[in-house]
Amino acid sequence: MAPQMYLPGFYFDPEKNRYFPVKGPIPGSKRTASASRDSVSDQKDHDQTGVTGRRTKLKASELLQLRELNGRNVTSGNLRYDFIQDYQKFKASNPLVWIYHRTANAAGTGVEQLHGVVQTPTGLERSSLLVAGSMSGCARIYVVGDAGRHLDNGDEYMPKTVWPQNNHDKINTNIARIWSSTGLSTLLDSSISSVRPMYKQPADSLDDVTYSKHLLHENMVTTLGSGQGGGSVNIMNLNIPLEIDSSTFRLQRRMRTIFPTKFTIWTADCSSNGRNAAIGTNVGAALVDIETGKMSSHRLKSDVFSLQFDQSGNIVFCGLRKGAILPVDVRVRHFRSLRNYAGYRSMSNEVQEDSNSSSMPSAICSLAILKSDEKYLLGSSMDGCIQLFDLRLLRRPVQSYKGHVNSHSHLQLGVDPSESFFMSGGEDHFLRIWSIKTGELLFAKNFANATLNSICWSQTGNISKDMQQSSEETVRHHESKWELDQSWRAWLGSHKGLFYMHGI
Repeated sequence: MAPQMYLPGFYFDPEKNRYFPVKGPIPGSKRTASASRDSVSDQKDHDQTGVTGRRTKLKASELLQLRELNGRNVTSGNLRYDFIQDYQKFKASNPLVWIYHRTANAAGTGVEQLHGVVQTPTGLERSSLLVAGSMSGCARIYVVGDAGRHLDNGDEYMPKTVWPQNNHDKINTNIARIWSSTGLSTLLDSSISSVRPMYKQPADSLDDVTYSKHLLHENMVTTLGSGQGGGSVNIMNLNIPLEIDSSTFRLQRRMRTIFPTKFTIWTADCSSNGRNAAIGTNVGAALVDIETGKMSSHRLKSDVFSLQFDQSGNIVFCGLRKGAILPVDVRVRHFRSLRNYAGYRSMSNEVQEDSNSSSMPSAICSLAILKSDEKYLLGSSMDGCIQLFDLRLLRRPVQSYKGHVNSHSHLQLGVDPSESFFMSGGEDHFLRIWSIKTGELLFAKNFANATLNSICWSQTGNISKDMQQSSEETVRHHESKWELDQSWRAWLGSHKGLFYMHGI
């Protein structure tokens, strides 16, 4: 046979007597040493950061998604940089972490930060308050900072460094103590399933200052239910100043049950106007009017493990046990009084999945809508999958986040106030922080030796804003001296204790 002509980009197959394009290694051929080194290097990068360093050619649709997610890029040679993003990533990847002594089993199912007022011997003093819930059904308030020292028979909880590990024996005096007392706790009828803040915020007001201004001094606490009865929705009223006299102040007097059920309550959320609460149960979702106690139910033929209101308060995104993410329009409803509770099934709306629903590989354990850009929704499922969805085309995710470990737990996603990053605890006891835009895994460490189920980012800390604020902003955000040198702050809850994390 005559020798064949060499054609760049093609190889000749003598058996088939034709040329074929070279799209990769020819089957059976040996790989070059450089290719092997590239593969090892890629695997090493994946182990360290959770993402591979190899760049691939993107389709036009993928490029459009990247442009939507990654603004303000700077090109240098073949690489693209964003100075602001890189600086934020540096702050997110170098946190400091403390644990508070004697807080075991205090915040295993929920923790939220509020701003309240404490009655002290010198008058009223504004302070940050933590509301924590546990599997035992105990709801407790912690006063953060100096205002708590005035509590009658109050207990002081000291912070101890757990990360970085070389400082684990040191007690940092610049980190605020937290205080509590017997009067600041109450025992509910079953395990606490969620702790949620209540808002009174205009739908078009999304900035942090307006958020803090319209935040009510109230919390919504839901119980899971037990063999003796179903769960319940309870409102904790903190609008009245906390009294330091334990003989007169009882947290139980500040709690009112607005909605007892016969079903299991897995989760809850409050609308932006503070009027309605959405609850996820073992038979679907329900919308409760907080003032009147009236409700409308939405049967979904599946447990609702997670749900989230959009900013308008008209749509609730429900995460189901079967892995579906379904938007429910709460304006299509049938109200009824709590006294007619037996009619739950007959008066409910049965919601069908449509083209605007999505699905994940396993049960949905957490949902988070990005408030600064409501076109995006973060979802986490019980197989360790975390994805970002575009609500305009919900069926297909636009971003995935690698490294999360989960098989059966309700693990909360916590999004920072600037909505640049989010974090979640894993069943392997690691806490991980990802960049929302790039999907990079920025931090992954086991400092708790326990699963971190609940996360609350402090609204006074914004990872993307300069810390030099005006005095007016400082008062409005209730920032203390111990907070001023911290770029961001978050509270973490587990059965082992209450943790505090902040950026440098």
